[in-house]
Amino acid sequence: MSDAIPPPAAHRPDEVCALVSAALSDGDLDAALAHYEAEPVTNPGDGRIVRGRTALRQLLAAAAAARRLYTVDVALVLEAGELALVQGRWRSSGADERGAPVSGAGSYCSVVRRGSDGTWRIAVDSLVFEDDEPLPVA
Repeated sequence: MSDAIPPPAAHRPDEVCALVSAALSDGDLDAALAHYEAEPVTNPGDGRIVRGRTALRQLLAAAAAARRLYTVDVALVLEAGELALVQGRWRSSGADERGAPVSGAGSYCSVVRRGSDGTWRIAVDSLVFEDDEPLPVA
């Protein structure tokens, strides 16, 4: 069943990654995916390249299910017409399946595009991890 209330939309490039982080923190996979274009390309930080909505759904499903707190800080936004480059830092914190505390941190770089409806979505993104605790995987 889909949400009765649609997720908030990004009206500025710097809002997109924060909205994805908030949706994942809430465990709302569909809301997180709403902030990506139809055919996104993602480097999840482990050497893989994930292409397309189906593969991205599989990648993000574990992150949403983990119900960790995901946050981002924007360091740079470069706009060029309908495209923007957004860079910053991300963090995650929470507990693993045994209840032990876990956390992660790193940087991100996202190319976002303004759609015909005026909202911004992620077309390409890449994560870098600074520690040994990767995002949960399915």
